[in-house]
Amino acid sequence: MKYYELTTTVFVKKTIPLDSIGFRLGNLVKGVMNKNNFLTELHGKKTVKLFGYDYLYPRAENKQYHEGRVYFFRIRTPLQEIAKAFDRSMSGYEDDFFKVIAKELQIKKFMHKEELYTTTPAICTLKDKYWVKEFGIDVIKEKMERNLVTKYTAFYGEEPGRKENFINYVSLKNHKPISVKYKSGSLIGNKFVIGFGSDEEAIKMTYLAFTASILEKSSSMGSGFCI
Repeated sequence: MKYYELTTTVFVKKTIPLDSIGFRLGNLVKGVMNKNNFLTELHGKKTVKLFGYDYLYPRAENKQYHEGRVYFFRIRTPLQEIAKAFDRSMSGYEDDFFKVIAKELQIKKFMHKEELYTTTPAICTLKDKYWVKEFGIDVIKEKMERNLVTKYTAFYGEEPGRKENFINYVSLKNHKPISVKYKSGSLIGNKFVIGFGSDEEAIKMTYLAFTASILEKSSSMGSGFCI
């Protein structure tokens, strides 16, 4: 299995707090999507978006990404059409916080690992609440599996042979919930280690978690990006 990864180098025009970087990158991604008819149509659909992106590298110093410095981030997707559309539209993009100065699209081979780690906080809503550890690991595991089943169906055009038990375990890595800014409010996320099975169905789910991130808001604020 292969996937597409667009590495974009940006000049930061204004200092950005760490808890706001997902929202600011989300605005960049939305702005780029508005430059491309295919991506604009995709953005408008109320369906799962099969791409995700990481926060900036190098990582924040003193919980800030500093004005006047150069960073990069990665957009990852299993779909060539999405990758090429972003590659075409990223050139020359600029907004109040970022100026794109370089980009590189690579086609990579997926190397299966049975364990993934979320580098950005994964967002999970339960009705009007956000998941926290008091709700229990079984709840977040079920939500992760349901999310991946939706992505599987969107990517392969059919439902998987089974809809559960392809994740063996989920381990919470943060000691307290992570608050991130979004629009005029805040969301609550967490970081996880996720252990997958090794059969064919589980490998496909691992591939989708790796290439399209996990849980909610992966395409709108870079949540749940997996390595």
